[in-house]
Amino acid sequence: MRDGSLAMAGEVDSLRAKAGSTVEATVEPPVDADRIRDIDGVSDVAVNGATLRLSCTPDAEKVNVLNRLDTFTTVREFESAGSSLESLFGAITGDDAVPNGDDRSVDGAEGE
Repeated sequence: MRDGSLAMAGEVDSLRAKAGSTVEATVEPPVDADRIRDIDGVSDVAVNGATLRLSCTPDAEKVNVLNRLDTFTTVREFESAGSSLESLFGAITGDDAVPNGDDRSVDGAEGE
């Protein structure tokens, strides 16, 4: 529900597939965020030193995103995750505040 209207309906797995995913990677500095934003399948980039948090579009092949990233920087480590239920809820309702202190904002600050 958003503003009294049904925003989206479906099974959780189906909704997660529509929401995209996240790749967190540690790379060799320096980091060119603008160049990373231009990678097909990347919808947003947060940079915190040598750590990148890439939001990927639902149709993005994460391995292709990582391969492209590795053409202009060295990827030291990476972790891939689907959308959490909390971030999915925030994306659907338009509420950027994520409960339980799990603040994964676009400026790269994490509330962990």
